[in-house]
Amino acid sequence: MPRQVSTEIEGWEMEAICRLDPDICHQDFIDRMLPNPGDGKTQPSRGTLNHRRRRDRIRMRVLPWPLPAQLSYSDRQVINGLTPWQIANNTTFGLTDLSKEGIEMQEAIMYGGHFERSGANAQNDRARLDQFWINLRLVRTKFAEDSEEVRLIKNRVAVQLEKMGLEYDHRVWDV
Repeated sequence: MPRQVSTEIEGWEMEAICRLDPDICHQDFIDRMLPNPGDGKTQPSRGTLNHRRRRDRIRMRVLPWPLPAQLSYSDRQVINGLTPWQIANNTTFGLTDLSKEGIEMQEAIMYGGHFERSGANAQNDRARLDQFWINLRLVRTKFAEDSEEVRLIKNRVAVQLEKMGLEYDHRVWDV
């Protein structure tokens, strides 16, 4: 592990280092960053570092290591795209990276109903409802209404609406 790391460390760099030593965690990276990076920059949070790693894994079609007990939608898509040779050799080599649009689609499906409710990045209810619609419309451009992908988002929307004190109206969301 390097003695010092940048506050702008890439997700794939952290992923590679963590694969070399599974005992390394996000705090190890934060501990090696300058406490006051200057130029108005701040140290990233553990959540930010985790997001960078996850986003790069999605883009590069790499599975988390070690594999979690419950796979995400994105991880299942990678596994479903593997050939018998790739499975036998424990590799995703040969899978092409996702495009920016592909990443956005994966994130809309996986996180379509997750929005900040408090803190600096909090969204008001109207903004959250607007984002629900954007994600649902995006996924509907590629997947059928009865697909797993659309059902995943609609379920997340229903849960979030309930948290907001609203009811899921099939006449509105199932159009």
